[in-house]
Order: sequence, then structure tokens, then C-alpha cells
Amino acid sequence: MEAVEIWRAAQLLLSKYGFFAEQRASDRADELLAANDSRGFVVWRQIAVAVRELERTERREGEGIH
Repeated sequence: MEAVEIWRAAQLLLSKYGFFAEQRASDRADELLAANDSRGFVVWRQIAVAVRELERTERREGEGIH
């Protein structure tokens, strides 16, 4: 899955689940891991990270404004 698709999925989850979006992505990743789908697990973990980034409100040290 390409990076743009990860971000789109994260945005869709945020639109649908709001505050619970990251948890939903993490739960899905765990389901896939339990089913031995390592590729799916990695993708959903990336989506969970993207959701966290989209929800972040504070800049990190040294991070520019865009």
C-alpha cells in the first residue's frame, strides 16, 4: 500500500470513528496478526500511526510549520 493510501485510510477512519479511530486501526492490526496476516498487520499499524499523526496538536522539537 502506498503512503498516500495510508493517509487516506487514516482520514476516513477519523471521519467515521473520530476519537476512536486509532483504536479501531490497532484492533484491526491485532486481528490480522492473530490470523497470521503479517502484511495486513503492517499496513494497519501504519494506518494507526498516521491517525495518531493527524490527531497530533503539538509540534515536536525542531519541527517546522507547514
